[in-house]
Amino acid sequence: MEDTVTRQHAHPNTVFHCLYGFYCLGYSRVDLAIIYNKAVRTIGNWINTRQKMTTNAWANYFEILVKVPGML
Repeated sequence: MEDTVTRQHAHPNTVFHCLYGFYCLGYSRVDLAIIYNKAVRTIGNWINTRQKMTTNAWANYFEILVKVPGML
């Protein structure tokens, strides 16, 4: 059962909270990998993807999260 849970794609809400921890709270990639039970490389991929997004794309992504009930 644990393999099923840890080997699936992360929910967008999880990625958002992880990025919040990195950018706003100052957690390291290693700390976040432990907290979210993901590989450090996965956390790095999330951060790299965010850094490649334009400000407008990030705003649109955040707006979608806010509009969907239960996402934030």
